[in-house]
Parts: sequence; structure tokens; C-alpha cells
Amino acid sequence: MKYYQYRADIYSNKGDYSDAVGDYSKILELNPALKNIYSLRGLAYLMQNKYTQALQDINHAILDNQNVEQNYNNRCFCYDKLGQYDKALVDCNNAIALDASVADTYDTRAAVYLHKKDYDRSWADVRRVKALGGKVSSDTLKALKKESNRT
Repeated sequence: MKYYQYRADIYSNKGDYSDAVGDYSKILELNPALKNIYSLRGLAYLMQNKYTQALQDINHAILDNQNVEQNYNNRCFCYDKLGQYDKALVDCNNAIALDASVADTYDTRAAVYLHKKDYDRSWADVRRVKALGGKVSSDTLKALKKESNRT
């Protein structure tokens, strides 16, 4: 089983998410009790833009452990991509409650606010990302500037 985990991690690091999903799935087939694998497979699905499958695994991971900020941020991202903005905001806020120092969560939330046309809050999160030393998504920033008529 360690072999599958090692190989899946290598696949993920190389950006070969489809093969990573295959190995993570094999691990879960052999030992469904390894709950952390759901989080890893969910992330691999997310990286393939397979948001529904990612949600299933991330939901499983959150049910197992509600104290992992990254799982909430990943689920927020999925909900945003699926147009479920209110659910996305709940998860971003849960992630921030767990660890307010993670710039990526504010970046994700800025995108959600952008999609909800709440430009003031989106800009506030852009400033938080920068204050935390993070990088704002270029797509979010470009769209925010255009839609809000600000720079």
C-alpha cells in the first residue's frame, strides 16, 4: 500500500492527476479506513476540473476531520466552480476560522465574491492576500479590475 501512496504522490507532483486518482482509488479499495486518502484524491480530481468527484471525496475527508483548513478551501473552490456561491462562502469562512493566515483561502474567497458581484469584499480579500504575502490569481484580478472598473 505504501507503494501506491508513494507512486500516487509522485504522479500528483508531476501533474499526472489521472494516474494519481487511480492509485489513490486502489489504496482506498485495499483499506477504506485510510481517510486522509480521500483528501488527496479529492485534490487530484479538483486539479482535473472534476469538481463533482472532488466534492464527494472532500466531503468524506471533512466528515472524518473537520479541522483541516485546506479541505474547506478546496471544497470552497469546487462550489465556486459549480456556481454554488453561498456554499462556497461558508466553506471559505470555515477555512479562515481554522487558520486566518492562509492567503490562498482569501484568494479563493475573492473569486467567490467576484462571482457574486460583491466587488468591495472581493477587493478587501485581494488586499488581505497581498498583506499575507500571497499571490492573487491573475484571472480573478483581471476580471475584478474589469468588472468593478477599478485598478
